[in-house]
Amino acid sequence: MTQVPEDLAVNFFFRQYILLSGHADAPRGHLQFLPSLYTRAGPESPLTAATLAVSLAVFGNNSSRPDLITRSRLKYGQALKRTREALQDPVVSKNNDTLMTILMFGLIESVTATPDSLPQWENHTDAAILLLKSRGKGVLRDEMCLRMLYTVQKQMIFHGIHGSRNISELFHGKESALPSSADLPLPERSSPARRLTDLYLQIPDLQVLAMQLLQQPRNESFVNSIKGLIDRALELDAALALWPSTLPTTWKRTRHTRVKPTPGDSDNEILEEYPKNVDTYTDIWTASVWNSYRVARMFTLSIIIRVISLSLGGSVLDPDFENKHPEVLLIPAYGQAKERLQEMVDEVCASIPYHIGYTTDTKASRELYESQKFRPSIPDGILGAKALGGTFLISPLVVARSAMTTPGDQRRWIRGRLMAIAQQYRANIAKILAEVNGEGGWPLFQMGTLKKQAMANQAWTLRKKC
Repeated sequence: MTQVPEDLAVNFFFRQYILLSGHADAPRGHLQFLPSLYTRAGPESPLTAATLAVSLAVFGNNSSRPDLITRSRLKYGQALKRTREALQDPVVSKNNDTLMTILMFGLIESVTATPDSLPQWENHTDAAILLLKSRGKGVLRDEMCLRMLYTVQKQMIFHGIHGSRNISELFHGKESALPSSADLPLPERSSPARRLTDLYLQIPDLQVLAMQLLQQPRNESFVNSIKGLIDRALELDAALALWPSTLPTTWKRTRHTRVKPTPGDSDNEILEEYPKNVDTYTDIWTASVWNSYRVARMFTLSIIIRVISLSLGGSVLDPDFENKHPEVLLIPAYGQAKERLQEMVDEVCASIPYHIGYTTDTKASRELYESQKFRPSIPDGILGAKALGGTFLISPLVVARSAMTTPGDQRRWIRGRLMAIAQQYRANIAKILAEVNGEGGWPLFQMGTLKKQAMANQAWTLRKKC
């Protein structure tokens, strides 16, 4: 019997984006609950329409079927209409189905993203925050809702950092605040991912303080504010640096040192592996949390570097900054932050083969595989987890590419990996991000929303062509 396109699309999407964790203390994500919710949902449910919308978009992109993309847009419209109706019901609005539907909207936007649609991505996150706040401490009694809370927190941190939004008030001082770690059961509170999230949550507020310094007059108060912010950022980075040493054995990474010649300009965008190290992990979820740790450190270190440069009246976005202000090289915190920042960039690059299901297709892959020192993250032939791993890589790659320490050849190689993810897994958001001017310092050293950067990139591309 021939399957209808919708059934094929849903099966394809589930294989691509849903993968269970290899061990109990690794975060499995909220999508692990989607199959059971989808199975129970009725044909007129907002979740049914949203799942079909994203499934048709993913399957249509991968099978080059424009008719399925058209169907996806129709289902998306149905899902939005049904969700607006569901939100009017005080009971239905607090169901897990409704919250999962909102999160699915964000996934649809990442798959079908255009520069004009980017603001919708943030709007969906804001809607999910409101739904979680309406449920209050009831979130803590529902594992499914807890997993969705973690997802929303990660998105909230992402938008808070990039948009310089203070998010601390979402957790403190209001009856409608989201649950904080202090409210969680001890096993949840002490998990590696949860402890990392607690540290991560401090970064947006530091970003806001750094932005506020730009508006302050240069006086004694300004100097004290600079010192206080640098001290806070150094303290946070020290806490982050301790995180790996607290991990259980199942979270440890394995490093395979392989130094190859640096690629030339002609091939550095197409090489699968950057010519340094390759790291392997217990499973794909653990690998993604490790990269969250690296992203957290990169943002914290960039704040230190940026604030120090500000204190000297310069900007690290100026290629000649260190020549104009040689005294910066005498500041230990500046040099150490630069060194650690590049270390995090290199570690993100070392994680890429594992995230996308390192196979035995290349000579280097076969050497590691045959040595039995390498455990592939995903068995050969399973496209699904590779697409999920590729999705996990997008944000770390964009952040690593924007580091002021990243050499030009490495920056171009990272762009090539983003384009490969966009082409292989049909993630439009990866293509948009790859086309942002990598030398502009966004998001580490230049604030602003993704929409603003995408539009600035269009202008930059036009100038280059003229």
